[in-house]
Amino acid sequence: HAGRSSARVVSLAREAAGEIERALGEGETEEDALEIEFARAMLAYAHCEFQETRAICAAATQRFRGAPGVEDFPWLGATAQLDRREAIREVEVALAARPVFPLALLTRGYFHHCLEEFDEALADYERALRFDPDLSAAWCNRGIIHHVRKEYDAAMIAYDRAIELDPHVHPAWHNRGRLRVLREEYREAAEDVGRAI
Repeated sequence: HAGRSSARVVSLAREAAGEIERALGEGETEEDALEIEFARAMLAYAHCEFQETRAICAAATQRFRGAPGVEDFPWLGATAQLDRREAIREVEVALAARPVFPLALLTRGYFHHCLEEFDEALADYERALRFDPDLSAAWCNRGIIHHVRKEYDAAMIAYDRAIELDPHVHPAWHNRGRLRVLREEYREAAEDVGRAI
């Protein structure tokens, strides 16, 4: 089963990369040029070429300074950044340009989460959810923070909401299963963990 899933993921990634490559035609406007550069950066990211992703994003941020949508470049560049502190700074550039940017808030929250800065992470997840209440990954990550803090009822609510919004958020299934073990709900825990794999 896992081998088939991995093969499917690779197949989907290749298909997505092909779609991005097709989008890299000649554009006639500055907006077209911005979208083409973003497609190039996404393609580099899809190929796990993180230095190339960051280089494209840095150049495009300068080239398109002040243009609508330019804030997507520092956000994407941050996702390819291994230094979490630097990644947070890059996401903040995107948020300064577009304060209502739920994916950037989710991303910054994730980086704070990785640094075990749970208050900051939770604040970012909650802010992202104020702007996009259907952002399932933010619900899942919010649940993980509550889980770590032993705030189990809040964690369960968050995992339930993540799963309700997107039944393919496997970390929510896995973590809800772990939480159900703590509650001695073994049958439900087994079902959740089974859905996660």
